[in-house]
Amino acid sequence: MKNNSQSIIACLTLLLSLLPVRASGDWISFLEDSNGDKWWYDSERISKIDQSNEALIWARILFAQPPPNGDKSSKMKLKIRCDLGFLTFMQIWFYNDSKWTYVTSYQLKPSEEKIVPTPDSGFSMLSKIACEGS
Repeated sequence: MKNNSQSIIACLTLLLSLLPVRASGDWISFLEDSNGDKWWYDSERISKIDQSNEALIWARILFAQPPPNGDKSSKMKLKIRCDLGFLTFMQIWFYNDSKWTYVTSYQLKPSEEKIVPTPDSGFSMLSKIACEGS
């Protein structure tokens, strides 16, 4: 009986060691903009939507100067219309700390607003990363 238990434990340990582990290294820093805001994207969560010229990407911003509400950072899921050059917020969270821990507000429903990014902005660079590859 002891050998069976040890075999089962050994098999479970081997199986668990093969499972993927999400590391914090998935977030790639790509920009410090003219405002001093720092931008990242999640290299593991970029996806193209089949047959639609759309892509999804997750991003984070660390604000150099917090907006009037005092938020220090945000995380968002964006849908980018690659052929038309606009994006929409699918989900967005705001945080009162610089480690994306303490949520102050969020929106989980997709926005209807279509944003056309200005050239060389963080949103413009995210569009290029998602639609063309990094």
